[in-house]
Amino acid sequence: MNDKYIVEVDVNNVEKRYEPSKYYVYCIWVTWSDSNKFKIFRRYSQFFDLQCRLLDKFKKEAGYFNPNEREIPFLPGKKGISLSFGLKYPASFLNLSKSLHCKSKN
Repeated sequence: MNDKYIVEVDVNNVEKRYEPSKYYVYCIWVTWSDSNKFKIFRRYSQFFDLQCRLLDKFKKEAGYFNPNEREIPFLPGKKGISLSFGLKYPASFLNLSKSLHCKSKN
């Protein structure tokens, strides 16, 4: 069994890419429990997919039963994310995802 787990995520930049057409990626540093760090890149669509999976798996945290108890943040629209907000949101979203993953193991 692999005991390695994520201990920190840091979204520190947004990069503009041009191949095959113009798009943006979030630059994310992931630190693992064995102290290894990896830089990964994710697009908005991947955060959208992650949010959909979290909302399906964690009904209580999604506010399904009581909207006032929602813990999973709303994902801003793709066009509505400013650069400064765009860096903060994925980081908090990934940390929430990490904590929900820990909940699902208990």
